[in-house]
Amino acid sequence: MTAGPMPAALPHTSTGARSSFVPRIDLTSARIVGFVATLGELRPGRGTGEDGLEPFEDRIDREIADVLVAARAAGTSPATVHLPVAADAVAWAPHRLRAVRPAMLHGAGRGAGVSLLLRPRVRSASTAALEQGIGQARRDGFGIALPASGFAPPEIVRLAPDQLVLDPACLVGVGAGDPCALATLEAATTLARAGAAVLVADGVRDEALLRELRRRGVQVASGPILAADQPSARPVEATLAPGLWSRLRATEPEVEVAEPTPAGPDRELTLGDVARPATVVADTATGDEVRAALADDQDCAGVVLVDVEGRPTGYVDRNRFLLTIAGPYGRAVFAHRSAARLADEPTLRPTTTRVRDAVRERLDGDPGRRYDDTVLTEPDGRTVRVARFADLVRALDPAGGPAPIAAPAPVAAPAASADAGSGAVGAATRRGRHRLVGLSPRPAGIVVG
Repeated sequence: MTAGPMPAALPHTSTGARSSFVPRIDLTSARIVGFVATLGELRPGRGTGEDGLEPFEDRIDREIADVLVAARAAGTSPATVHLPVAADAVAWAPHRLRAVRPAMLHGAGRGAGVSLLLRPRVRSASTAALEQGIGQARRDGFGIALPASGFAPPEIVRLAPDQLVLDPACLVGVGAGDPCALATLEAATTLARAGAAVLVADGVRDEALLRELRRRGVQVASGPILAADQPSARPVEATLAPGLWSRLRATEPEVEVAEPTPAGPDRELTLGDVARPATVVADTATGDEVRAALADDQDCAGVVLVDVEGRPTGYVDRNRFLLTIAGPYGRAVFAHRSAARLADEPTLRPTTTRVRDAVRERLDGDPGRRYDDTVLTEPDGRTVRVARFADLVRALDPAGGPAPIAAPAPVAAPAASADAGSGAVGAATRRGRHRLVGLSPRPAGIVVG
């Protein structure tokens, strides 16, 4: 569905604008989990299009050109990049947004993912047209975020965004006690607690407001009291606000944030509920490029190798890789050779896999790979997220804290045969491992699909 003939070439009306990137912070771990791209022309107060004098086709051209400028500036960021784009562009020209990934340095590099942050200003598309455009954008591998103040609650539920964003203008209104902004905050909180989307706040400037937002369930936020804007989308180059850890501890909710209410007694947490952004590199990358990716993201347990379409082909564990590189002649042998030589077969699971099944599979599997990330496959086959073993265990018992360390097994009495003794010890060890997370061992012959 298109609004009319579109020129093949994009008019680069915004090439003179300098892009900047606003870091988004995970309020629990203080990690940078994404960047929101901005351009001078994308900031509030832009006048073109408000009076309706600009032709519709020209406005779509300009919006797409602005997105491409931001995408080129972001490159293959190891954190998710959120690109602001007009809702009309997604509704009427989603096929033209496919140029975003090639614009990000060929699209098959270390990009952790791209999300479209829809801006509803001067919107002419119906909800049905927008729903169709969002569906196409998702098939092309984009995440979707909606501003809480730009769409009605029924529209938000129908469009099913990944994130629901409280924008800076809304937060200013909340701080000033504006009734409309307070109503938006209340509606967004209700939708997030019902599981409609992850609640995000952009432009937080006040510690008291941050405390209130966290009490309402905000998990990710940006703003000058968290991190300064920067000219690149690389976490290692970002400047965190002084005293960030102290501020996060001081604003930690006094009571546990309400979790989404399960749909029924059979509803269990899935891998999608505990997923993190993956650190991905092209499967043609060298050992030095993988080493650089691990240095850029100190928290990642491993790197996912992907093909030109973003589908996973291998997994490089941090510890095993660094031990190999640090060994005799390791750097000389692998620095300029394909890192795929050091990769293992990735453990691929759909996002709907139950956490309980994933943990049981790890405990029953190869002990040497027990702590490898589980690589999640999105509906289009691409990978932008992983699930860590520690997060899976915590999800089974979030109130239990870290898993207790098992006491050393007592020395077994001499058995009738060596085989029988080893089998008894193995069975006891297996029962002990599963007991740490409240699981029973999987019967022999059953494999998790």
